[in-house]
Amino acid sequence: MKYVFKNGICFIRVKGVVYDKSMQVLVKYPKNNDSKVFTIPSDVTSIEPGAFKKNKTLKEVKFGENVNIIKEKAFKKAKLKNIIIPKDIKCIEKEAFSKCTKLKRVTMEEGVSEVGSAVFSSCTDLEKINLPSTLKRLSSLMFSMCTSLETIKLPSSVEEIGESCFSYCSSLKSITLPPHIKLIGERAFYLDTSLQKVEIPAGCETIENAIFKSCSSLESVTFPSGIKNLGEGIFVDCTSLKFVELGDDLKVIPDVTFKGCTSLKSLVLHPALEEIGSLAFSGCKSLKTINLPPNLKKIGEGAFLGCSNLNALIIPATTTEIGSVALRDCSSLKNISIPQSVVSIGQKVFENCKKLKAIYVEKGSYADTFFTENNMKSLLKYTN
Repeated sequence: MKYVFKNGICFIRVKGVVYDKSMQVLVKYPKNNDSKVFTIPSDVTSIEPGAFKKNKTLKEVKFGENVNIIKEKAFKKAKLKNIIIPKDIKCIEKEAFSKCTKLKRVTMEEGVSEVGSAVFSSCTDLEKINLPSTLKRLSSLMFSMCTSLETIKLPSSVEEIGESCFSYCSSLKSITLPPHIKLIGERAFYLDTSLQKVEIPAGCETIENAIFKSCSSLESVTFPSGIKNLGEGIFVDCTSLKFVELGDDLKVIPDVTFKGCTSLKSLVLHPALEEIGSLAFSGCKSLKTINLPPNLKKIGEGAFLGCSNLNALIIPATTTEIGSVALRDCSSLKNISIPQSVVSIGQKVFENCKKLKAIYVEKGSYADTFFTENNMKSLLKYTN
């Protein structure tokens, strides 16, 4: 044991490991120690920020029974292979194990309840993790860029998945979402290019923006009937997406929801739907048919832009607004019916619809006047 002083503060060094003078705080583990296993003394309650940072020799750390907090970046870039986080550790601060690129397995025992952001981010060899039922929230970026993680089962206690929690997990094929999940944060599964199927449990209340953006292998997603709000762009560039079951109570398909979903051929829209957002289905080149629901009020700008296989569309009698370029580049569209209820039509709505032969309107309606004034009278067919 040796007493050392830094900036007037007394520390104790034992076999190269630096503690505070009470021996309750582990301040720094020496980088030049050749040991592969280290047991934290039973008196230690706290592991300080960066205590084991960039350590290249340790493969395993055994925590003493009194450790209750692992502070930020404590093990960042260390070469640990396996880690067991005991029940007495209640809090793990941000980036505590981030960039531990040799870490393969993590077990968090029952009792751990608070986990900071990016705790295991960029642990590129991580294959298996056991999470405790005392954990209610998965933090933002918690497993981001864990590129070897193929599957994970979340405990039933989890109610929230933070922003970008599983983003860039390129090997993740399946995930079982817990029954009490309430919130899925923005970009939660962004660029998970191996993910194939997801079922959102009943009771989920909030789905934020772009949660499945660029999940290029995702084929099907089912939403619960009770969900009323979705974030924007949740399926952007999901190029394998073929089946989506939207909730019965959903009133708005947000902007760019299905943009670039080039494999989507058909979709059932439920009667509660009132609005299709801007660019919602833009670039859905395989979309052939879509039955618009009877209570639809608004079709946003570019909603079906570039849906080159869409051949027919009936606008329901409740619709009042069709945005600009809503059906631009729908090169297979042959006919469309626009009801008298429509009182607003944007510019270039049918631009490059080369096969369009008939626009069915009521004589004297807003649509009749609009298309007559825009030199498209030859396409008008009257329904009265």
